[in-house]
Amino acid sequence: MFMLAMMMIAALVSLSACSSDDDEEGGNTGSTASGQQTLTIDGKSYYYGTLCFAEQTRNNGMYLHVTAIEDREFELQGHDLSLHIAPNKVSDLQVGDTFAEGNMSVQTFRSLTELTSGTYMWNIVEGEVTVTKITSMELTIHFDGLKLEHKNSHVQHTISGTAVLTSGAFDSNNKQLSFAEAAM
Repeated sequence: MFMLAMMMIAALVSLSACSSDDDEEGGNTGSTASGQQTLTIDGKSYYYGTLCFAEQTRNNGMYLHVTAIEDREFELQGHDLSLHIAPNKVSDLQVGDTFAEGNMSVQTFRSLTELTSGTYMWNIVEGEVTVTKITSMELTIHFDGLKLEHKNSHVQHTISGTAVLTSGAFDSNNKQLSFAEAAM
């Protein structure tokens, strides 16, 4: 419940967290700078949404949270994915780091219209996530055929493509912190 509350607070504070300064005319679209759909789930193209972030856990691990949206104008159609990676600190990540079944778990995977979905209900069947770029405020990750299977229903989903995540940490004045500042 604590994690859900923290995600909601971060969502309210960082509605443009994954957007680019190069967004199309008319304001923040929540798309990539090029306006291209960069994620696929089960073969369907998605934009990475405005709620993409990486944050440190209390137990020396981290969460990667990605929202995949179908329509940049109506961000309630798509999927929500939170991955737990342990035991890395955000500040220890390097380009080329790869995460798969042995060092990554799926905290949540759900449709954006689902109210609840339960946590840790998905297994990683195959595929991996690789860190492809790191700046002080952004982390770019690539999904290489990450296949998930629900523990009860055995429904499977495959995720491929790229998403840019920002720091999910904020100070007491709601200023977004860099990954280095968040690690202090």
